[in-house]
Formats: sequence, structure tokens, C-alpha cells
Amino acid sequence: MKGSSFMNEWMNMKNASCLSIVILFMISVSSATIVLADVPDVQNIEAVKKDSNTDLEIEVRHGSPSNSHFIDVIEVEVNERLDRIDNLDPQTSTIFTYTHDIGNTQYESIRVRVHCNLHGWSSWVNIDAAAEPQFYETPLGMATIGGSVVLAILILFILRRQGKL
Repeated sequence: MKGSSFMNEWMNMKNASCLSIVILFMISVSSATIVLADVPDVQNIEAVKKDSNTDLEIEVRHGSPSNSHFIDVIEVEVNERLDRIDNLDPQTSTIFTYTHDIGNTQYESIRVRVHCNLHGWSSWVNIDAAAEPQFYETPLGMATIGGSVVLAILILFILRRQGKL
């Protein structure tokens, strides 16, 4: 009897400890702030011939621009020459276009990246890749993802009904 009393007391202490840990965890999680960084991205790059020069029309997406949160640098790499544009005014819209004159350069490769003063650099985007939507952005990609989710839910429902889950 003395042993079982000890076990009951020990189990109560163990449950109280577990409960305390769960409560502390919930308190710490509830006070946490979720931070989502909005790293900018280059949506499109278009080369436009003007007389003997070529202008690049660079379309950039960057959420919630303000006087304290904006694109402060654009880097354009033409062949192996790097042009750094850093005299930018704060933007007023989520999507904006910047025109950059690359001169009369014959180019084999062009890539662009942009820098947010708070969230850092975007990925480099090549002129060919900028115009091509990612698979998940196409109707077929969205249908494939949606179908996969529906199929997964259906399989889980069937397994649960059969008592295997």
C-alpha cells in the first residue's frame, strides 16, 4: 500500500509538471509576434530599343511601400558589367516600373535584383526568366495543386472511416 501511495503522489507531480510546461509554452507562444518579411521581387524585365540605345523596363513588386520601407537599390548586370542604381525615391505603389538605359550594348545576358531597405535583396532574375510564370502561377499548376489537396483530404476521410487512422 505504501508503494502505491508513493506512485500516486509521483504521478500527480508528473502531471502537474507536464501541465506547468504546457501552460508556460502557451504563454510564451501567445506573446510571440509573427513576423513576415516582404522581400521584393522582379516581376518582369523588358528590353525596349530606342534609337541606337536599349532601355530596360524593370517591373518590381514590393508590398506596403512607405517613406521608411522602400526599394533603395536596383542592380542590373548586363553581360558582366554591373550597373548599381541607388538614388531611388521611396515608391508609392506596390508594383512600379523603373526604366534603365543600358546604352547601345549588345547583350547576351541580363539579370536584375532589387534591395529593400528593411528586408534585403531579392533573387537575381534573368531577362528570359522574368516573363515566364512559375508552374504554380499557371491555371494548370493551380488545378494540379488544388486537385492534390482534394485527393489528400479524400484519402484521409476514407482512412478515418475505415478505422485505419
